Amino acid sequence: MLILTAFVVGSAHAAEVTDFPPAQRADIRVGYDYRHQFGSLEETWGGRQWGYGRRTETQHDLSPRIEFAIIQGVAINVTPDATLSRVYAFPSEGDIFCPQGYGCDGPSRMMYDPVNQTGSYANGGVAVKLAPEDIPRYAGKGLNGVWVGLAVQPFAERYSRNHLVTWRLDAAIRSANRHNSFWTAREDGTRGAAPGGAGFKLAAAFSTTNDTANPYLSAVYQREGKFVLDAYRDNDGTVWWTGQTLNPSDHFDVRGGVELVAAENKTTESRFAVDMYFGFGYRSWEDIPSGILLPSVLDASRSIVVTHYDHIIATGGLGLDTHFNKYAGFRLAFDASYLTPHPLEHVYPVRTDYDTVELGVHGSLDIKIR
Repeated sequence: MLILTAFVVGSAHAAEVTDFPPAQRADIRVGYDYRHQFGSLEETWGGRQWGYGRRTETQHDLSPRIEFAIIQGVAINVTPDATLSRVYAFPSEGDIFCPQGYGCDGPSRMMYDPVNQTGSYANGGVAVKLAPEDIPRYAGKGLNGVWVGLAVQPFAERYSRNHLVTWRLDAAIRSANRHNSFWTAREDGTRGAAPGGAGFKLAAAFSTTNDTANPYLSAVYQREGKFVLDAYRDNDGTVWWTGQTLNPSDHFDVRGGVELVAAENKTTESRFAVDMYFGFGYRSWEDIPSGILLPSVLDASRSIVVTHYDHIIATGGLGLDTHFNKYAGFRLAFDASYLTPHPLEHVYPVRTDYDTVELGVHGSLDIKIR
C-alpha cells in the first residue's frame, strides 16, 4: 500500500504524518503491517438471531518505499506493495471461544430455505455443522502492485515562522495485477492476494509542533478499480464462471492524534515519542465471487457475482517512535478496530455479529540519505 508518511523526522520534528525529505535528499522506509480480524456470523430466522460459527481474516503486508525530494516541497515515491500472507478461515470447535449456548462452536452448512427461497444456516431452526474436512480455508500471497506517487508540502513550520501548520498532500496510482488476484484459485490450487485492479489514492495530513506535543490529523481515500476476472475457480478446481467484472471495496480513513515527546537529545538528534491516536473508516460495498466470505453457500450463488455490503470502522491505537539519530529510526504501533455488523453476501440473510474486532501491529524501519 502507499504509505502516507515516513516515520523518521529531521531536526525540525513534526508529527510523523507530515514528515518530508529536504530538497535533493531521499528517505528509505521498510514497513510491515499485520492485522487479524475475528467475529461471529449470525442469521435472523423465526424472529430471533442465531449464531452459526466464526470467521477470521489475517494479513501480513510488506511495503518498502523510497521517496526522493526533487525540490523543496515536491517529492516522488515508489512503493512495491506485497502481501506475505492473506488468509480467510472459519475456526472449528476447539479453535475458538464462544459464549455458552450461542451456537458458534463451528461453521454451519448452508441449506435451501423453501419458505424464503434463499439459503439458510437455520433450516427449521436446526444448524447442520460442517465436517472438519469440509471447512474451507482461503490463503494467498504475492505482489499486489507497485505504487508510484507524488507528494507536495506547500506549507511547513520549518519554512517560515508564519507557517503555523505543516501540510503534506499525496496522490498515487498502483499497477493492476489481476493474474495475482485473491478472488480465484489457480489451476495448481494456489492463489494470489491482490485486489486485482488498479488503485488510486489521495491523502492529506496536517500537524503542528507545540514543544513536546505534536497534534495531527490525516485523511486517506483509496479507490480500487474494477477488473475482469478470467475465471472463478474454487479450492476444489471447479470453474463456476468466466469473464465477469469484479469491483473491490474502496477505503476512506480519517485519523487524529497527538505525538508526545518523552525524551530528546538535541545534540545527537535522538528522540523517543509516544503516539496516541484514534480514527474512523468507511469500507464501500464490493462485488466479489460467492463463497469466499462465508463457510458454505449454495451452488446457485457460485455462478454469480455477489455484493459484500459497506460498513464503518472505529479505531484506537498507541505508537512508539524511536529516533536513534538523524539518519535512522524505528516505529512500532498497536491498534484495535471495531467493525459495524453488515451482510457478507447480498443473496443470504447472514451478517457479521456485533463482536467483530480487528487487531493490528505496524512496524517500520527508516533510513535517511543525507
